[in-house]
Amino acid sequence: QGGHRSWSAAAIWHQCIPLKISFFMLRLMQHRLPTMDRLRGAGVQGPSRCWCCLEPRVEDLYHIFCAGEGAKRVWRHFEMCPGEMGAVHTARHMIWLWWIRSNNTEVLKCLYRILLAVVCQELWKARNRGVFEGQRLKIRATVTRIVQLLGELLRTRFPWVRFTSS
Repeated sequence: QGGHRSWSAAAIWHQCIPLKISFFMLRLMQHRLPTMDRLRGAGVQGPSRCWCCLEPRVEDLYHIFCAGEGAKRVWRHFEMCPGEMGAVHTARHMIWLWWIRSNNTEVLKCLYRILLAVVCQELWKARNRGVFEGQRLKIRATVTRIVQLLGELLRTRFPWVRFTSS
């Protein structure tokens, strides 16, 4: 059956967001990503060392996407006001703040949807590289990948708008 049943479903399945990323965002919003806290609840034991912090921390969604050292440093590049993400209490809270952000054009609305989803997906990929390959989070490389993907996605959707990165 066509159409969206909720406002959050419309945000997840937004036309600007590739399906692969929409499926990822759905799993994130439903708390269905295999973090160590969730795996431990299912009886799987393993180290809970965070991939982005110098001090070992318990890995959960809030830490990966909001409170971890790596997440904070990546988000700092995309905040409109310094410290904007400091008042976030959960990953879901952060997502909602991005979704309700005011915008006055279709391009900005699309940008906010894409930016949130792309940053979250890149943080998840970096987490997985840390967990499975032992790689530390490289902030500059992660931000560069995010900006490049944003540019590609926005140019696809709005070919008449000129986007520049500074």
